[in-house]
Amino acid sequence: MQCVADDEEVCVAGHLELVETPDGGCRILMVDGEDCLMGLSKRYSSVDEAVEGVAAIREVAGTGLLRTSSAERYAVLMLEEPV
Repeated sequence: MQCVADDEEVCVAGHLELVETPDGGCRILMVDGEDCLMGLSKRYSSVDEAVEGVAAIREVAGTGLLRTSSAERYAVLMLEEPV
């Protein structure tokens, strides 16, 4: 966990980062408290779309169910997302 010392210590489990892609789009990175990549969003064409994506990520992270899936499902999802 990242801890920032000011008047008091604040520990953060992680954060979301909005990054520009080489083709002019944006992605959202989910990074843990030790700066390790935990998740990568789809590509958004604008910052406004990415901000909406952050809201969706927060909703899913807070209320979404955990499901198990197969390697085939992963492969299909990776094929659908252009790099």
